[in-house]
Amino acid sequence: MRTAPALLTAALLAAAPLAAQPRRGPDVRVTAELVERGPATPHCGVVHFLVPMRYRVRASEGAGLRAGDEVEVVVSCPEMAGVTFAVGARHRLTLAARRPWNSGALVPWPGHPAPARRWWARALATAP
Repeated sequence: MRTAPALLTAALLAAAPLAAQPRRGPDVRVTAELVERGPATPHCGVVHFLVPMRYRVRASEGAGLRAGDEVEVVVSCPEMAGVTFAVGARHRLTLAARRPWNSGALVPWPGHPAPARRWWARALATAP
């Protein structure tokens, strides 16, 4: 059915309107383990998908996060990140406390309450 992707796209765009560019704070660099992958989405193209994922911090360089913290991290177009998003995978992340993109539809994560604090992945790589 061809209308399903169009309806999903329209719903996501309506649910997450474009926001003004926020002021950037200091980035936090962490090594973290993927605890739970966010919802599946179509590949980015016309729509810029922002997918929430749950990580457990293993090591942190900077204020704001400590080893053992579990955090929600929003990843921009995960299929284009060049890493594997499997539970247990370790990633090096550069996190921003504020949304760093003007565009993008934040994908709803059914069954997960909104976190008290959300982090945004500005850079992502596989960790050893």
